[in-house]
Amino acid sequence: MLDIPTTTTDILISKISKELSIEYFPINLYLITPSLPDKEFQNVIIGQITTLISKLFPHSYTQADNIYRPLIEELYRKGMVTVDFKNWDEVLENKALTSITVSKIIHQFTERKEDKIVYEELANILKELKLRVMIKSKWNKSFKKYYLNRIANKTLEQLEIQDEIQKQLDNCDDEIENLIQLVEDNLHMSIKKNFQSDIDIKTAIICEYILGELSNE
Repeated sequence: MLDIPTTTTDILISKISKELSIEYFPINLYLITPSLPDKEFQNVIIGQITTLISKLFPHSYTQADNIYRPLIEELYRKGMVTVDFKNWDEVLENKALTSITVSKIIHQFTERKEDKIVYEELANILKELKLRVMIKSKWNKSFKKYYLNRIANKTLEQLEIQDEIQKQLDNCDDEIENLIQLVEDNLHMSIKKNFQSDIDIKTAIICEYILGELSNE
């Protein structure tokens, strides 16, 4: 508490009292005891992951143990906080798993019905573009990266990217190869700078095209 200014303490007390709908702030505060068992907690967490996926994506196929493994390995890699901290954003970045990270891993190891349709549409488009085998592999990898980020990442930046691509798609009507190039040419530089390569831009356009077509069915 020595690192927290008095004004900040007053704000915290006010907010907590309001949240709990209490008139007087309690003298003692107690932390919730974790419900995870001391032994075999891995199996318990994997079971909870399976339950969560069943609620989020009914009738989907998931590999709960494969979801657990990268999450726990990432936590071990980041380690624990052993001292007091002042910069909360820094702690979240360096020591915690964000919702975006967790969502990406969940989607990576969860096969939903709509995913199968999306990848089938991608295969048809890549066949139409007549790409060489090695190039097609790069496009597939780039597409999957954008698609997973698109469905897991709900940040304002991601929403701006997909909204801008969708807007340009609405203004273009051509064969898929020409359509991709027209949309890319019309994208603002502020959008293009979010991608590492020209292939990444093109596969993002394909992804938004497919999702847009599916939503109109």
